Amino acid sequence: MNKALMSAALLFLAAAMAPLAGQDSVVPKNIEAAFAKKYPKAADVSWEELDDTYIASFLSDDYYCDAYFDKAGNWTETSTIIDEADLPKQAVAAVKSQYPNLEYFTSMVRSERPDGVFYFLGFEKGYDYITLTVDQKGIVSDEVVESFDGND
Repeated sequence: MNKALMSAALLFLAAAMAPLAGQDSVVPKNIEAAFAKKYPKAADVSWEELDDTYIASFLSDDYYCDAYFDKAGNWTETSTIIDEADLPKQAVAAVKSQYPNLEYFTSMVRSERPDGVFYFLGFEKGYDYITLTVDQKGIVSDEVVESFDGND
């Protein structure tokens, strides 16, 4: 009896927690249509709903992407994990002129938005992790510095 009750309780808990675990969402038809129009060749698409945003995670030309849509079906952003070779040369040169000892980026994300394309470039400098927001011309619009003690 205790095992049956425990199993039932675990099943109930799992069912209650499923929506919180980022499982695939039921996506409204207008959002699916907007996505299909913008990314007709997307592969391995999965969806997640977060607040008032629907996020499609997918592969495009072997790159991992997340496309964001509002509830009205308007595309708001696509983030793509990229390689350093995909960065505009002006952006790399500008960042390396500000950080002459920079050897490599540890993270590179291309963010395409209705107002333009931006790059989030992350790298370590001593005990700091620095994330820069850079446009295609190499202009840095934001810098976030997170310090750590080396034991993280």
